[in-house]
Amino acid sequence: MDKNSSCWKIEFGAPDLLKEDILQVLETYSDAVTVFLKEPSNEVLFNGYFNFPPDTDSIKSDLTKVFENFDISTPNFIPIDLSSIDWISENRKNFKPLEVGGFTITDTDHKGNFSNFISRIVVDASTAFGTGHHGTTKGCLTALNEICARDLLPSGHLLDMGCGTGILGIAAAKKLNRKIILVDNDSEAINKSSYNLKKNGLQFSGKPFLSQGYNSREIIIQAPYALILSNILAKPIVKMAPYCARYLRNGGYAILSGFLINQEALIIAAHRQRGLIPYKRYRIEGWSTLVFRKLI
Repeated sequence: MDKNSSCWKIEFGAPDLLKEDILQVLETYSDAVTVFLKEPSNEVLFNGYFNFPPDTDSIKSDLTKVFENFDISTPNFIPIDLSSIDWISENRKNFKPLEVGGFTITDTDHKGNFSNFISRIVVDASTAFGTGHHGTTKGCLTALNEICARDLLPSGHLLDMGCGTGILGIAAAKKLNRKIILVDNDSEAINKSSYNLKKNGLQFSGKPFLSQGYNSREIIIQAPYALILSNILAKPIVKMAPYCARYLRNGGYAILSGFLINQEALIIAAHRQRGLIPYKRYRIEGWSTLVFRKLI
């Protein structure tokens, strides 16, 4: 994380039955929210992330109203300044090889013996998002593996919209042996995905671009795409639905994630309206991954 950047986090647990009401509160104040179901306790772990020190008094006041409705004590939490943490060291220290969706994900320092070039993905996460451990990434990799196994895709390039570390684009390029276009609106993600492409021997198969969504000449001239992958958040996925449909080749597939199970209907409606047909759904750790197909 850049030394001049600011990032704060609050974390607390609550019963699953309060999830929707708590999300409404956190989404009002925070810049991003993550939710994890702690099985088998049926408790949910909430994380709210902020670009500035959070207004904890207001957040606690609104949360208290939610908890009082169910006669439950409001949990206490203290904001954590994440900008003071050395995330590169933390990621490398905690990163263990991960088997998911037919792939083995390792970091650049792992010394294990992996002979299968196609199934191994090397990821140096650093400060960009995407190491394969999150439910959304697991869902995308599982969906990708199944689509590749069934040989469903038409001809055409691949697009990873909101690439982060490039993990999804790298997996797709390896499995399908096709050119991959990687896009993100964060320069750190572009630098890291470019580095990871080289580490995976794909420096001549992939090209990262800095762009706000689909607003880039490089994206447009490579269209239409046989496969579009996008693991971001519900709101930008809905906003970009018209472009996803426009730049997806007839018979092509879109693998979309980054949203909760209760947001599926919103995502489906936005893409149905643009002519994309729901094909399959994956639910992992409270998160949803949806696969759409553009009819021929």
